[in-house]
Amino acid sequence: MISFRKQSTCCIFIQVVCLGGCSTAYSNTNLPSSSFAGPTMFGFWDDLMIYAGTSQTIYYNVIGTAPNRMTIFEFYESHYSLSTAYYHFQIIFYENQPGVVKCIYFEISDGGVSATIGVQSNFNKKLFTSFHHLYSTSRFFKWTCNDLFSKSSQCSFI
Repeated sequence: MISFRKQSTCCIFIQVVCLGGCSTAYSNTNLPSSSFAGPTMFGFWDDLMIYAGTSQTIYYNVIGTAPNRMTIFEFYESHYSLSTAYYHFQIIFYENQPGVVKCIYFEISDGGVSATIGVQSNFNKKLFTSFHHLYSTSRFFKWTCNDLFSKSSQCSFI
């Protein structure tokens, strides 16, 4: 569980970090998605899974000391239909920058051609999205958002 501004609920499911309610839908769509309640960071919404007998997993860690901590979610997974297609990426939240979220992509076997990547606010407002676009590895996205919990929330891609 992480604390992010006014809410302190979190779940991780299907490569997204939800600060409200997560969806169990396996089919990703363009944003906004009414399947998710509350602010959601879509690190790599696609059909990925953790195969048994591998070192694949999802890690999380809080590093640093207050008020400069970072919460890092790290994903090591493969594609649902292809166990040799690897996906390694992180989603990072900053305590001293509550509106900033960063995604770092280390290895994305297919470049993300079928993934949804982006940020959605508390009011199902799309703040940034990439839907079925090809990306190179070793790339990162960083967003700064003024308030994911208000109707007037806005994000910029930095």
